[in-house]
Parts: sequence; C-alpha cells; structure tokens
Amino acid sequence: MNQFLMDFIRTERLNRKMKQSDLAEIIGVRNSSISNYENGTSTPDIDTLIKICGVFGYDFREILGEAYGTNVPGTDFSIKPSEISILKDIRSLDEKGQAHIIAVIRHELERLREIEETKSDSIFVPIAAHEMKTPLEKSSTLADDVAEIVKKSKK
Repeated sequence: MNQFLMDFIRTERLNRKMKQSDLAEIIGVRNSSISNYENGTSTPDIDTLIKICGVFGYDFREILGEAYGTNVPGTDFSIKPSEISILKDIRSLDEKGQAHIIAVIRHELERLREIEETKSDSIFVPIAAHEMKTPLEKSSTLADDVAEIVKKSKK
C-alpha cells in the first residue's frame, strides 16, 4: 500500500483520538481492515477511501493526488499537490530569491551526480574526514551563482 495513505489514515485517526474500531464502525468495515490499511497489508477500495476522507474532512481527490500524483497531460511527468504548493512559493519570490533556489537545486543535482559517479567507479578510495571539503569549498559554482545574483540585484 502507498505509504502516504497508510500514514494519512493512522495520523488522522489518532489526531481525532479514535480507536481503529471507532473508525471501522463509522465507515462500515471490520476492525481488522483499519489495521490492515494502516500497516500496508491491504488498501481501501475507492468507496471506502471516500468514506475515510469524509470522516476526516478531506476531499478524496486531494488525498489520491497527494498519494499518487497528478499526471501532466502529454508528458510522463506527475506532480503532487504539495509540490505544486512549493512551486507557488518559489514563484512568489523575487528574482533574487528564485535565482538562489535554482542555484541550490543545481548544486544539489551536481552533488548527487558526483555521488553516482563515485558509486559507479570500480575503485573506491576513502578519504579521511579532515580531507573532505564542504560543498562550497569543493565547488565554487554555487558561490559564483549567488555572487552573480547579488551583483545583478545591485544594478
């Protein structure tokens, strides 16, 4: 079962100080069904999920979207509502803030690529912790990007 749904059912039930048996009685399933949903042994069918969402005051489409994402038409890309919220936040930033976020993302992607390259190398030579450099010492790309952003913002 989807981890988001498992956590959603358990968290919302506990937030309302409900026992599994309480929720089971309200939505018309066996007590063991709630346990199975929360432990990932089984997944509620759509009708049951709609009932669960109703008990907790959520639109089931929002929960399904968060759990499984929304497909973007014409692409193989999906996005969750929580990710849409993050994009809205980024768009609300000024140019300097947006550029900073983009620089951080690019830096992190480069860091992950380097990790993957290291994993794929057949020879791995560990280095002592004192020899390791911080991300900014290792690559001045982020620092250069931020400096450029600051420079442009002063113009």
